[in-house]
Amino acid sequence: LLENLDNIDKRPIASASIGQVHVANLKTTGEKVVVKVQHPSARATMTDDFVSLKIISRIVTLLEPEFEFFEILMREWAVEAKKELDFDFELSNLEAALTSVDSMTA
Repeated sequence: LLENLDNIDKRPIASASIGQVHVANLKTTGEKVVVKVQHPSARATMTDDFVSLKIISRIVTLLEPEFEFFEILMREWAVEAKKELDFDFELSNLEAALTSVDSMTA
């Protein structure tokens, strides 16, 4: 990927817990693009956070059985949140959205 980019701005234009976004140019056309970069420790941090949440939700369920849904909710959230680390998955969703928008305007 990097071999296709030029002039990558070192300052991010956006940042979040798992990554940040930088402006760059395509080498072939000079077109301005944005590049999303994952923080090196994002996967480990997220994994650690969900281990902690699993423990907390288990304790809550043991102390208050009527909150059993909390443990189930945290388990499902962990599965879905890990998809945020897969930028290829995100790309396929963006492409599907673009196709849908294009079909509405055609």
